[in-house]
Amino acid sequence: MGPITDTLALAGRDFATQVVTILGGLSLLTLLLHLVERRVSRRLSHRFGWRSVLVTGWLGVPLHELSHLVVCWIFRHRIVAYRLFDPDPRTCTLGYVQHAYGRRSPLQIVGNFFIGVSPLLAGSLALLVGLAVLLPGTSPPLTTEPAPAQITAQLLQVGAMAQATLTRMFSVQHLVSWQLWVFLLLALCVGAHMSPSQPDLSGGLPGLLLLLCSMFGLNVLNRSLGLWAPELWARVVAGVLSPLLAVLCVALVLQTAFWLAVEVTVRLTTPRRAVRLGYEG
Repeated sequence: MGPITDTLALAGRDFATQVVTILGGLSLLTLLLHLVERRVSRRLSHRFGWRSVLVTGWLGVPLHELSHLVVCWIFRHRIVAYRLFDPDPRTCTLGYVQHAYGRRSPLQIVGNFFIGVSPLLAGSLALLVGLAVLLPGTSPPLTTEPAPAQITAQLLQVGAMAQATLTRMFSVQHLVSWQLWVFLLLALCVGAHMSPSQPDLSGGLPGLLLLLCSMFGLNVLNRSLGLWAPELWARVVAGVLSPLLAVLCVALVLQTAFWLAVEVTVRLTTPRRAVRLGYEG
């Protein structure tokens, strides 16, 4: 293998490690949240009607759409139209943000990715703030320490942070306080609408591809000139993201509990004849 081939191979290895380190846990939690959210929405709307999703949507949807709006402004996208909360039974939409961007602007193209995932980040930040205000001392600690090098160790670290957060949340002291129940309402509403929708993800795909290509190019440059430690910066970014990922884990646990409660409620309120005929969904 020649020098160029060796450089490309090393850059490719660095690139793959960075993608897994930074995006691995985030992608997994996003997928799980999306699946749980979709299942809950379907069960509620099928049994109690389309407007049943408004129980959580009155708060979660405006935050979801506002995050899109803010990031559109950051990346200088042109806002065509928006509704932070506008339930429409004909289209089954709860709100929307329509935006336009320059097809020749790399910054605005990359912005599509961050616009797409902005509800996830905004929801995590909202829950972190909620924990800090309502339940001081329970939120995962912010850190700039590098995350472990292995993705398995990173996930275990995030899981431990989430478990510690849940343990502190549901202590005897907090169980008898109104603050915990207000936070659970906040987490229920925000968590039910924080995962990116299918249009969010598909719209952000070109930006993600351009971002990944840029990362690979920087790795080639780094392997050619030896400018920085290949894995360290990715581990630092992953470490900074760890509290957000821990909060996403907490949101996933709470949404899963809500899902189970919905399943029980649907089965208890579905007429027995409909259950026998398979109408419960």
